[in-house]
Amino acid sequence: MSAGWPQKNVLLRNLLASFFQVAAYPKQTRCEMDVLFVNSINLEASASLDCLGTLSLAGVLAFAGYQADIVDIDSLFLSRNFQIDSPAGFVNAVVAELAGRRPRILVFHALGNSYPLMLKIAAVVKAELPTMIILFGGPQASLTAVDTMEAFDFVDAVIIGEAEGIITELVRCYLAGRDPSHLPNLVYRRDGALRTSRRDSTPLVLEAIPHLDYARLPASQNARNVSIEAGRGCAFACRFCSASVLWERQFRVRSPEDLVAQMRNLFQRFGTKSFSLDHALLTAQLEPLHHFCRLLIAADLPIEWSCSARVDSLDAHTIELLAVAGCKEIYLGIETGSPRMQRLVGKGLKLENVRRVARLLRANGIDIIASFIHGFPEETKIDLDATLRMLADFICDYDAIAQLHTLSFQPGTDYYRMVRGTLFADPNYFNMDNLWYQDVIRHCADLIGDRSAIFPNYFNCQTGVSRDAPFLDFFFMLLSSYAKKFRATVTRLLTKHRGDLFAWYGRECARGLTAEIQSALDANLSTVYIKASGRRWLAKLFFGIVERDLADQADAFADEVYRFEKDAFDYGCAKPDAPEIKNYDYNVLNAYLPSKRRSRRGAEKISLLMYLHKDLVRAKRIPYQEGIR
Repeated sequence: MSAGWPQKNVLLRNLLASFFQVAAYPKQTRCEMDVLFVNSINLEASASLDCLGTLSLAGVLAFAGYQADIVDIDSLFLSRNFQIDSPAGFVNAVVAELAGRRPRILVFHALGNSYPLMLKIAAVVKAELPTMIILFGGPQASLTAVDTMEAFDFVDAVIIGEAEGIITELVRCYLAGRDPSHLPNLVYRRDGALRTSRRDSTPLVLEAIPHLDYARLPASQNARNVSIEAGRGCAFACRFCSASVLWERQFRVRSPEDLVAQMRNLFQRFGTKSFSLDHALLTAQLEPLHHFCRLLIAADLPIEWSCSARVDSLDAHTIELLAVAGCKEIYLGIETGSPRMQRLVGKGLKLENVRRVARLLRANGIDIIASFIHGFPEETKIDLDATLRMLADFICDYDAIAQLHTLSFQPGTDYYRMVRGTLFADPNYFNMDNLWYQDVIRHCADLIGDRSAIFPNYFNCQTGVSRDAPFLDFFFMLLSSYAKKFRATVTRLLTKHRGDLFAWYGRECARGLTAEIQSALDANLSTVYIKASGRRWLAKLFFGIVERDLADQADAFADEVYRFEKDAFDYGCAKPDAPEIKNYDYNVLNAYLPSKRRSRRGAEKISLLMYLHKDLVRAKRIPYQEGIR
């Protein structure tokens, strides 16, 4: 196992020459587009953050003098508002955009959820432009390289793993019509045959790769938050995760000096004041992490940042230092709230330590995103209940954003090997991570077929207690997404049903939630979601859950608290120019006091003045105003 922050930068110039082969070849000067990279598609209401790999490769090619650009379909979709009348219309609009750029080589970067859609786009491009060279890279393509090439003859090559070390010579070979067999980590076609080149898993030195040119992104000049690649790889071997398979349990983190230099440069160039440091193991080694924090404190930049961390790498001193250095949010992959499942899935966290770390993070002003997974084959009802209770506790006790994901059986993992014989194509299989483009994915059914080895995200299995709970992740992520604006209401709901959250979910499904979600999916949800009507649909689902629960009990105080939070929500959505006065029959502000100071006894009519401050809704108590509802 290799690990660590690179200790010296002395050899970087030599490394640049050896990795990118700039010494042996002069820079190329061209007018036409040589290479066009296509970012993974999310179709969410924000530009894709899955762009670091393509930015890096485009920078390497630019360093060698090639004309390379990036297409971010999410940004185009949002900014130009593609007029989509069908999933086929979406694919055709994207193909027209790519063809209009007239590149000689197209390189698609795809994650698991978007892989069928990216392949469908590539197939249409190849049919219309047969001479176009089409390459694929990224995690899903790397993990399924041979299967992908065997199944889809319109793909000319798949690059496995890191590509910065070979991309320049690979492009040179394809543009010149030469055989790339001397390059490692390729599955490619030559003379009608499928060929696999030698495997070389030697990790690249990250400091030898040119810094990313964020000006290539559509919104870079106005970037409020920029993602920086802080490291690569993973040294752990969680049984559900493909990272250890892809990276062969090797990892490295950028040097503290390099990270601070990038943050300073982006602040000076774009005025960026918020950063996401992208790497799961940024906090794995405390000495360099502490050095990074001290450098950032000394730099005295008016910035804040977020990162991911393993819970067992955080102690009190480290958390305090992170907070002083400007860390405002940490993503924690907790996965399961069951001690038994922690052992079985290979995560190995001590759950009492998870809660201790969560308390320390909040005490130091660091927000939490807590991620959980359900659907493990060995998971029992007891295990799932423990996970849902911990998820609820993170929302209620630590004011966290809590995510619940359905397990995807990734190629190469222990769990994929365990269930691959039972995976079956299920047209009604729902995965929250695919929500916003499920209707578009259905257009790819011919590609998905029975290819569970390539598209495991779209296959179900007949194991696990939650296999018959298709909208479980959606239900709890819906509650979490509204917990910030409806804090007292969501806390009351989760506390009330904490004894059996899974049963509560089941009752909501029986009362119409399942039918509402399925109806939206059948009505091409992704074309609705981008519009305001999609947000209204989500709010309607949430309001229905709350109002059905309130109707089951006689609690006038809870009714008024919900009315207050809904008034504030509606006011924030409308963004009126003038403040508004609202009256309530109870002092609803009591709901936000610590439990020991909270009092609900007796009616106490109050008036609140609602107004906007920096786009946030504020409520101030004023003398009671008669005649106002």
